[in-house]
Amino acid sequence: MPEFNTFPHVVDNFITQEENNILLDISENNDSVFKLSTDTFEESNRWKNKVAYSSIIKLSHPDISDLMHDITGRINNYMCAIQPALEIYTELLQFSRWTAGDNLLPGHIDNCEANGEDNLSPWRNYGFVLYLNDNFEGGELTYNNYAKTIKPRPRMLAVHTASPDCMHSVKTVRNGVRHTMIGFATINTKHYSNNTDAYYQGELEIAQ
Repeated sequence: MPEFNTFPHVVDNFITQEENNILLDISENNDSVFKLSTDTFEESNRWKNKVAYSSIIKLSHPDISDLMHDITGRINNYMCAIQPALEIYTELLQFSRWTAGDNLLPGHIDNCEANGEDNLSPWRNYGFVLYLNDNFEGGELTYNNYAKTIKPRPRMLAVHTASPDCMHSVKTVRNGVRHTMIGFATINTKHYSNNTDAYYQGELEIAQ
């Protein structure tokens, strides 16, 4: 297992092809979950109709929500294995789809502004992206401090810290739709305790 300070981590084939197919189908063919998830977003919000939450998906596709929960648990286990000294709380996965013109430029830090001041999510310590497709142009992920650019591949997981050391950017999507699942994790016990519904809670009980 690689040391935690060797970030970013890139893991191929993190999920099965069958799982990837199921998740990609939801992202491609279920606009309603994206609309409901962003119903309160202003029309000018760049992520309007482009994010879908597990809690919304659970209303119409509980089996898919369970799969998202299960994969979140695997990501949590992976992160705990490479950082065993810490208690890590992992947010449930959410869908994110980017269309032509979308980008994350210039560099972005998950838990602070570029000048070091707190952003809207200072509690986050790690972030991750699970890629579902590659039939689009652009959308490559770059870790600015490491001059490392990742071309998305289906089933690939990229994990990074949420701190300035893993500042990252995403090149403009030029054509097609970039389908991913994203999430974050924290070691902030207080934030976790106040927002447990947003976090992985261990294995689900399967009804008999």
